[in-house]
Amino acid sequence: MIAESVREPGLHILMVDDSAEITMLLSHFLTRMGHTATIARNGRDALHLLEQRRPDLVLLDVMMPQMDGFETAERIRAMQISGWLPLIFLTADADDASIARGVEVGGDDYLIKPIGFIVLKAKLDAFSRMLAMQRQIAQKNEELEFYYQRAEDEQRISSALMNRMVRVDMLQDPLLKYWIAPAHHISGDLVAAARTPGGILHVLLADGTGHGLAASINVLPVAEPFYDMTAQGYGIAAIIAELNARVKKWLPTERFVAATLVAFNPHERLIEVWAGGNPCPVLLDTQGLLRHQFSRTHLPLGIADWDDFDARTEVLQLDEEWQLALFSDGAVEVANADGVALGREAVLAALSAGAASKGLEHLRQVVQQHLGAVSPQDDISVATIDCKFQDHIGDCAKLAPPAEADVDAGWRAQLHFGAHELRQVNAVPLLLNLVQHLNPRQEHGALFVVITELFNNALDHGVLKLDSRLKSEVDGMERYFALRQSRLAALRSGHIDISLEIVAYQQVPTVAIAVHDSGAGFDYAHFLEAGPRTDLAPHGRGIELVKCLCPQIVYRGCGNEVTAYYRLAIGAGNKAEVQHA
Repeated sequence: MIAESVREPGLHILMVDDSAEITMLLSHFLTRMGHTATIARNGRDALHLLEQRRPDLVLLDVMMPQMDGFETAERIRAMQISGWLPLIFLTADADDASIARGVEVGGDDYLIKPIGFIVLKAKLDAFSRMLAMQRQIAQKNEELEFYYQRAEDEQRISSALMNRMVRVDMLQDPLLKYWIAPAHHISGDLVAAARTPGGILHVLLADGTGHGLAASINVLPVAEPFYDMTAQGYGIAAIIAELNARVKKWLPTERFVAATLVAFNPHERLIEVWAGGNPCPVLLDTQGLLRHQFSRTHLPLGIADWDDFDARTEVLQLDEEWQLALFSDGAVEVANADGVALGREAVLAALSAGAASKGLEHLRQVVQQHLGAVSPQDDISVATIDCKFQDHIGDCAKLAPPAEADVDAGWRAQLHFGAHELRQVNAVPLLLNLVQHLNPRQEHGALFVVITELFNNALDHGVLKLDSRLKSEVDGMERYFALRQSRLAALRSGHIDISLEIVAYQQVPTVAIAVHDSGAGFDYAHFLEAGPRTDLAPHGRGIELVKCLCPQIVYRGCGNEVTAYYRLAIGAGNKAEVQHA
């Protein structure tokens, strides 16, 4: 708190008059009133005294030799003295022209000679009150400036910390575009993006309750687990369940977070969506036309308990490279000066205008035109994902392991997943975590892909008895994943055994990944000599990818047991040798 300045009682008054009789009389009277008087005989002396000490008020005679009162007043105003310095002219000639001239040069009042002391006292009392008010206003302005600067510093520091905590530097994915417009200095909306070790793009758009710093704190519990779990290879169903648990644990009861979580797999051409509290995402084609609207909605994060939380997602496979758009309700409900909201249809129309590649920029212009001179009442956040496909077989070289490895043969881990564990445990991140702890200095994206494909084949086709050909039917991908979820939830028997072992394969440190499931196996014979896949069928490409990344794959028994050898260092030959033992 800024302390109030302590001032002496009364005013410090500078009297400028060439008459010794008048200045002596006025000085005596001013002293009796409790004021302090300083005398200048002419304008030049007055200017000199003003440079040494600033008075509270100036009594200035109009008629003086060398420099009259009008010129002196002009010179005083030209000195640009801070604050308000009242000038009262003393004159025996009070015609209209003289009064107008005095106002023009900066005078505040007139006293007519001979001076009536009752009038002088009344005027000085009035100016004293006005000066006191002016000082109070100046002091309040200083306090406001102090608090404003402190608030600016806090917001600057908070914004910098928020950007670091939500990892704004991660929002550089070439497929992602986003726009956040805070209602205040700091946004309560969050856009986060990261890739799994297997190259799946995860995007989170979260909208905390309220606005500003308080709302931004609401979204902090979701940023760290989103990035950590994505880096470990978890799917978005597991991630969103953990985010809900974090929000439920850390935020007050009345606080929650609306969220949209998306996974785009450019290799499998899959989009997986979970939306809770935000408007549902939409798919636009290359011309900006609406092609699909995701419809499944859930409660926002932080409302349901763990047992009641619904983490089911909506899955769609793309045939063409469209664009996915997701946004918070601030974009839909943004209101103009008349209180009219922009509306969902206008948002979709703006995103659809022209071409999808320019939709986000066009939406920004539409929102700004709709707002006019008013500010948004809620944070606005929009993100778009360009769903560009990648050939996971053709991209094998990009997933190649590092050139060196510093692990020795002899390390081995074995895990058994029964029906209960298969329902509850995300096995792939757990397995990859074991290898990462063993060899933490290397990237294991390709190994993640291998483990994922082997485990998913064992679970989907061995234990759950799913037929991949279902994916090729109309709406087959959605029905396939719905059937997968229902069978997994009802699973009461079956198991998968996995072992990871570091061996020396062709004198190169290699992970031997052995997977054995309780299923009936499959006819893998036609894969032994098969060449690379060239069709675009949405099934049967997992084995091709494993063959591309591993120098050897060995099937045993009826096909329900397979061992893949993944090199931890680049060796000769990348094409797999597929064998039956």
